[in-house]
Amino acid sequence: MSSHGLLPFLLRTLSAEFLIFGTLYLSCSLSYRLLGRANVVRRWCATVLIAMWLMSAIFHLLLPLEQFRLSAVLLLLGLLVFAARLKGYPYSLFLHRLWRDLSWFARVWRLNSASRYRWLIYLFALFVLVKCIRSVLLPPLGWDTLTYHAVKAAMWIQSGGPASMEAPGGWSVYRTYFGGGEIFTAWAMLPFHNDLLVGLVDPLQWLFLGLALYGLGRQLGLKSKYACIGTIYVLCLPAAHLSVGASYVDLGNSLVLITSLMFAVRFLRYRDKPSALLAVIGFGVASGIKVTALPVAAVLLPLMGWFMARNRQLSTGKWILAGGLAALAILVPWLAYNLQWTGYPLSPMPISLGGLTLGVSPPTLTWYQDLLSLEPYIWSSEKISLKWLLRWPTTPSLHLSVMTLLPLVLFLVIFPSYSFKKTSIAILSIGFMGAFALFYYSPGFSVVRIHFGEYNGRFLIPIASVVVLLSLSWCRHRSQTTELYLLYLGLATVLHIAGGIFYGWAAFERLTVPLSLVLLLVFIFSLSGLPGRWTHPRLLTATAVLAPLLLLPALAFYKDFTRYRAAGQSDLMHPTVKYWAAASELVDEPESPKHIAVTAGPWQKADNWAMYFFMGRNLQNRIFYIPVSRSGEIIDFGPEGTREKYAQFDSWAGRLLQQ
Repeated sequence: MSSHGLLPFLLRTLSAEFLIFGTLYLSCSLSYRLLGRANVVRRWCATVLIAMWLMSAIFHLLLPLEQFRLSAVLLLLGLLVFAARLKGYPYSLFLHRLWRDLSWFARVWRLNSASRYRWLIYLFALFVLVKCIRSVLLPPLGWDTLTYHAVKAAMWIQSGGPASMEAPGGWSVYRTYFGGGEIFTAWAMLPFHNDLLVGLVDPLQWLFLGLALYGLGRQLGLKSKYACIGTIYVLCLPAAHLSVGASYVDLGNSLVLITSLMFAVRFLRYRDKPSALLAVIGFGVASGIKVTALPVAAVLLPLMGWFMARNRQLSTGKWILAGGLAALAILVPWLAYNLQWTGYPLSPMPISLGGLTLGVSPPTLTWYQDLLSLEPYIWSSEKISLKWLLRWPTTPSLHLSVMTLLPLVLFLVIFPSYSFKKTSIAILSIGFMGAFALFYYSPGFSVVRIHFGEYNGRFLIPIASVVVLLSLSWCRHRSQTTELYLLYLGLATVLHIAGGIFYGWAAFERLTVPLSLVLLLVFIFSLSGLPGRWTHPRLLTATAVLAPLLLLPALAFYKDFTRYRAAGQSDLMHPTVKYWAAASELVDEPESPKHIAVTAGPWQKADNWAMYFFMGRNLQNRIFYIPVSRSGEIIDFGPEGTREKYAQFDSWAGRLLQQ
């Protein structure tokens, strides 16, 4: 078991439950105060958005004090829960509303499972269960996760403060990336001081992305059936479903952006002030997760202000201002860290505005871009990038599928008439997609766009989402062309599922995942068959509290037993190098923490520093970069980093002894 002793483990399990239920209680209370009796989909989208903001705010409050530790987080969250209780939101009311909402989702499931497209819904539900189970059973295995996503989160857990690693190569870039996405990985690591619960983060973000997509479809004017099919299609795109379990930040970023766009559209349609507040907060959360969201916020927020002024909704300005302050509270810390480390708030992106330099590209990135044989903005280079984005649907890579070309064509055909009917929403949608496209084709993004084109579909999930949903806006009931198009989307979804459902499975998973699926289905059907008196909210709450106390010890034992088998054999998202797996197992001794040095020569990218597993199953090992230069200076990779400037073994070995 990852934590020493059964009793400490059970206490940590109760702490994890309090983190989950406490955050959910606070978020639900705030969403009810803002939206009142709004429909369940919008209220839950607001709840998720508020929860992500709340987790980010607590993180930023405690991290500079070096108190992002389980005890401090539990204390602060407990005080917030107590304050909410004093404000008149009793826990019994929370349970009642939670149960009522879950019952609503169950009714919707029964209604949809009776439609002519139930075959697609059942297949999707089975696919979701398989993806979620596999994510929970495996440790984090994505390439970027091993090199920096999980490493960042683990360093915060180890130190409780804004720890990072000063190193050349990739880490000269990674340390300046905004870390808003890694915050949720860090929260998952917090209760057990390991990655036992990290596998829950991606499935939850993926499923809530589906809820946001459905809500956006409804706000765009789609009927429920069309919004549901469009949602399933987007969630099953290879770029989306292959990301589940990899612990990247793109699913979280897409979730927040789509949720924010949904509330922005709602604001335009109904002049709904709370929706304006939530949209602005969401753009702030998304910008803190990934810098790609900053252009979107820079375009959409002025558009919302313009529509507000045009409709003379000046009273809404106070709501937008409040949302802006809440957004800045979780965005400014990343700008401050970058300013401290590089002298520019938006590094590593080379950004200038009106002669003012806001961000610079590090020497490593400039050097690496010069090494590329592919030049940006010429057809031979961009064609390669597009071919990676639009691959055959059964190809297991992070693409958007060649079958998405038909929704794109339909979107281009119907968008002029849609714009004529719903001008403001059309302008907002074009601004959303256009800001994304401008960033994607910016000079500073050319290395990623061209050289790593195989993995880029995940960046464009928000654009694909809007295109697919708007392509369904021409659908009409009992139309033969509508039914043909829905059938096309359904068959394309089947191909996407078939191409990725078994991707990266190791031999040991072929038994455990199906067995876990069978046990979970038996449990679900057992609950659904209980008489009404046995499904009282309080009884179900007790079950939710007691079940983890029984299941998590078994999960911890299983993950400890298979940890290095998974590291050496399993893949998530895309293949990773495995040469490090055996070595990382040798230094994983929880009772004997170690200091581990990592280094590389001038032609070695830090992308290959698969450091996460070397931190140990309980994050007990510390990792450091030891400079190899005579002076001890950290010299970035590049043509001027010659052997004479770098290498002196005696100096390097001396520094190793000092650690």
